Amino acid sequence: MKLSEDQRQLLQEQEAYYEARAAEYEEWWERRGRYDLGEEGNLKWKKEIADVRRIFDGLPLKGDILEPAGGTGIWTPYLAARADHLTVLDASEAMLEINRRRVQEAGLQYRVTHEKVDLFKWEPSKGFDAVFMSFWISHVPTVLLDSFLTTMAAATKVGGCLVILEGQKENLRSLKQGTQRVADEMEERTLNDGRTFKVVKCGEDSMDLEARLVRVGFEACIGRTEQQFLYAVGYKRQ
Repeated sequence: MKLSEDQRQLLQEQEAYYEARAAEYEEWWERRGRYDLGEEGNLKWKKEIADVRRIFDGLPLKGDILEPAGGTGIWTPYLAARADHLTVLDASEAMLEINRRRVQEAGLQYRVTHEKVDLFKWEPSKGFDAVFMSFWISHVPTVLLDSFLTTMAAATKVGGCLVILEGQKENLRSLKQGTQRVADEMEERTLNDGRTFKVVKCGEDSMDLEARLVRVGFEACIGRTEQQFLYAVGYKRQ
């Protein structure tokens, strides 16, 4: 699918945003600063993270694992502890540097390889036992989503597991975090220093993940936690 010039520029701006946001990215996950949901909201957030983790504990995330868009490593040590080997991909060197430090602090660096890549151009050179993506698919334009998932299917061994974690459409957001919808697939986001960037942000309705995963060769199902998270689990068919 050929992108328009506006779409290409938006993806470039999105890449610049994540490079710039790396140092403050985990404030969102830890619900600090502008992302604080208040005592009750933060407790709900942590509970649903625990709920998701229990679900993932029961999945075959093991062997040779691929983590596209690994970011700062929120899930990387969890995956590395279960893997024989973990390959982490990301387009941001600043994100990868934080990810490396986190893996080293966990004493798991011997199991992990980090690669700086353009995720829209990357092609697998082998099959993986499991593929895990968190909070990335919603940043893939819908015109590219089928081709991207086709690449992820090619990266997954027959019988292997693909896991996607995303936020629900109506999940809790802090009013102070500086995010506003500017188009159907676009948000404007603000950093702590006041800089603003436009990024791709697709809702779960437009992603239609279950149908898309089935089309590219997975037996798939979608689940949701009480309010915050959506997750997709697919197994590569013969």
